[in-house]
Amino acid sequence: MHAVLTSFIGDLEQARTVDELEQLFLKFIGDLGLSVFTYVSLRTGGVAEGEAARPVISNYPEEWRRHYDGQHYEMVDPVLDRAAASVVPVMWSDLIYDPTVKGDQKIIFHEAREFGLTQGMTIPIHSRNSFAIVSLASDQPDSEFRQAIPHLKHLVHLGALYYHERVSALREEAVRDVLNPLSRREREALLWAARGKTAWETGEILSISENTVKQYLKSAMEKLGVSSKPQAVVKAIMTYQIFP
Repeated sequence: MHAVLTSFIGDLEQARTVDELEQLFLKFIGDLGLSVFTYVSLRTGGVAEGEAARPVISNYPEEWRRHYDGQHYEMVDPVLDRAAASVVPVMWSDLIYDPTVKGDQKIIFHEAREFGLTQGMTIPIHSRNSFAIVSLASDQPDSEFRQAIPHLKHLVHLGALYYHERVSALREEAVRDVLNPLSRREREALLWAARGKTAWETGEILSISENTVKQYLKSAMEKLGVSSKPQAVVKAIMTYQIFP
């Protein structure tokens, strides 16, 4: 098992894109008998209002992701609450049987099973300006998963830490490579545009005028070398300057 981790870490250093890192992580967990994961990174400091960055990398079933987002389960998910206060992996099964977890929160676990996510663990990653989680799920029966995971969770924990560091490093490199990075206000204007807000609505959210929002959008397009707002949104996302 240690050879699997050593090989994975070496491969991470050679990867040059986030997509390559995702494939390497899938291979790593696949070698350990797992196949489904989600990585979510949340900034915790120095972020403009409305810019709660949520870069997500996931191969969870798309139907489950849509259902989870549609129900706004991120607001009540007990896994997220527990992970925010922990530095060690959080086992989903511990929360299912935890009397302090409310019944409406446990519904999330029962519904996840309907999508083949019967068991899982979430690894919290705390750093200076961000909080990230790596969640791994399995369709194994409870007994099999609980028997296997004690031998795997420490390896997966270490692998997730290395994965997070490389993803963060590549994203920072991408932003540094941008010759004329966007200002805070330009990022805010594009972020809300990406979320479907008009210039007037964005102005109301940011407490600035509609014309000022339009000026920020215009200057953002000029910096990004594009001629339309949708193109600016796409390019800002591709260079990791906004995370809708």
